[in-house]
Amino acid sequence: MRKKTIGIFVIMLMIGIVILPVTGKISESDWVYQNKNSTPSTPSNNILINNDSFLNDGINDFIISEMYAYHIPGLSASIVRNNRILWTGSYGYANISQNLPVKDTTLFMLASISKTITGTALMQLYEQGYFDLDDPINDYLPFQVHNPMFPLKKITFRMLLTHTSSIRDNWGVLSPLYLPGDPVIPLGEYLKEYLTPRGEYYHRFLNFYHQRPGTDWHYCNEAAALAGYLVEVISDMPFDEYCEINIFKPLDMDETAWFLADLNISHIAVPYGWNGTNFISYGQYGYPDYPNGQLRTSATQLSHFLLMMMNNGEYNSTRILKESTVDLMLTPQIPSYMMTYPSQQGIIWMQDNTCPGRTLWGHDGGDPGVATYMFFEPETNIGVITLTNGNSDPSRIFSALFTYIETSNTPTSPTIHGSTDGKVEQPYSYSVNTTDPNGDDVYYFIDWGDNTTSSWIGPYSSGEVITESHTWSEKGKYTIKAKVKDVNEWESNWATLTVTMPYSFNKPIPHYLELLFQRFPHAFPIVRHLLGY
Repeated sequence: MRKKTIGIFVIMLMIGIVILPVTGKISESDWVYQNKNSTPSTPSNNILINNDSFLNDGINDFIISEMYAYHIPGLSASIVRNNRILWTGSYGYANISQNLPVKDTTLFMLASISKTITGTALMQLYEQGYFDLDDPINDYLPFQVHNPMFPLKKITFRMLLTHTSSIRDNWGVLSPLYLPGDPVIPLGEYLKEYLTPRGEYYHRFLNFYHQRPGTDWHYCNEAAALAGYLVEVISDMPFDEYCEINIFKPLDMDETAWFLADLNISHIAVPYGWNGTNFISYGQYGYPDYPNGQLRTSATQLSHFLLMMMNNGEYNSTRILKESTVDLMLTPQIPSYMMTYPSQQGIIWMQDNTCPGRTLWGHDGGDPGVATYMFFEPETNIGVITLTNGNSDPSRIFSALFTYIETSNTPTSPTIHGSTDGKVEQPYSYSVNTTDPNGDDVYYFIDWGDNTTSSWIGPYSSGEVITESHTWSEKGKYTIKAKVKDVNEWESNWATLTVTMPYSFNKPIPHYLELLFQRFPHAFPIVRHLLGY
């Protein structure tokens, strides 16, 4: 869910007016591929590409064409699997006016992906027994929060974390608070003014939905901001400081922060809009409800966080969350009939079908000059991150990266060679081989079609021919199936070979009769009987 689903156009207009009106053009002509270790050239009319692993020109061509077509000034992406980063790619410009290319170290504003960090922080305190998910938040806050239309219905932690609290984003309040630099209003002070009667930003009908808390799903940024403030209250520590100590440092996210003051601004991609002719710089901005979207980091650093969640709460032998907590966060929390988007709601994390045919868990984000995706597919254990500094949706690029990493790393289906007919109770040998696109060692799994399998055997070198023998005990047609996986757990599709085992002779017979019986399996019954067949 994009962070700002209502009022984003108003915000863009306001920031475009208030913040630096730098413009620039990027043309599709003369685009250049740059290896990450080379010194990039910076002509005024090209897009630079910096790739950590360059396996296929096709993916770069596709990303470039998408960026040009949809006016995406810069993009950084990563693909992760099995506790490691498999691929990183950086494209375009972090700063157009200064001709600064995006690198894998470039920092991007995350927008609503930030909520996954906020949720992690609060769930760490849940693990430590500070609260239960169904506890009323008013038992912990220094001020009271009630939906004025349902004042007796208590709002719980679970409701905040599943967008069912009935708190509403009032864009008449939120939009004017997008301002250059870091926010100046403290988080707790802002939320009190927004959520309590007589507060400067309070409105009983515009700040709350006319639905009882816990009964309907409405995506809400202010509920996530309140979850961040609860971290601050319960831990007795500023929210940003808590995240630095308990999440960023253990995950080696060394250049990650909620505030511009804690970062080198020259390392941050400038957010841009497109006015139909030029890119318009929004500059670096912030807002007081910052736990719902203001985090800045690189795709590489964010990969550490995603790997932690994919590895059941652990990263490089450091545990950030318990396995049971991660399982809870990735479990649907509310009935599907309450959902409009996404398909399922976990604890902050969402199940999504952005990529056709894939079921993903993660979050996306959008703010002026920011469009981001971070999701993983449990079935394949692939995670993809795309961070951009433009307004256009990069979902087609995001989806293509899932396909790209599978097709560029999966071993080819093996070939099976051997007899396709024969006798039962006699052994037959079959040769099997395949190649791995990266030259990795491989393992084979063979299903003989008669309820017996070989299990995984290996490792063998890519391209090495292996030979396995098998004996069938009953007449019939059997389909031999074989597949292969490499040392990184990439599995091929099945290969098949059909084998017919029609006859078993109890006594030796002339070879010409054996061939005749095989050719006409239902003929000559008297001769068969006399020969004991």
